[in-house]
Amino acid sequence: MKSKPTIDQIAHLCAVLVTKSKDPLDAIAAKAVDIWLAAESEIERRFSGKNYTSMVHAEIAKMKAQFPQPKGYPVDHDSFAKLMLPKSDTGERASVFRRVENGDQGAYSRLRATSYPDEVSYLNAAKKFTEQYEFIKKQSISNVRRGASHHSS
Repeated sequence: MKSKPTIDQIAHLCAVLVTKSKDPLDAIAAKAVDIWLAAESEIERRFSGKNYTSMVHAEIAKMKAQFPQPKGYPVDHDSFAKLMLPKSDTGERASVFRRVENGDQGAYSRLRATSYPDEVSYLNAAKKFTEQYEFIKKQSISNVRRGASHHSS
């Protein structure tokens, strides 16, 4: 065993297990330790060597199919914006990026200050941008609907 669970971690597992079992507490505690060991073993199996590498490559391939690809790296912020919003003009792209940055409590703005030096950083930024942009669009639509319902009453 590489790591040892804390008493709090085992107690938390016990608290979950006790709600579904009538076994004595020492048996529940033993089961909690068994669960911990099985989870640790499974994590090691899944995230070691070839398994982890193949998972990473599969995720990158999936993301590459999902987002437009730059001609090369690094990708500067303006090029990134054009890739993410190809049909928008510069002013519209700037407005959308400000809304995304504000909607994400500044986490995205930390990305904005940098370029994307490689494929992985670009794909992660594209995924984060797209998720936040979709959230903002849904929020805007629901705000418009709520406004319309207030005016019609």
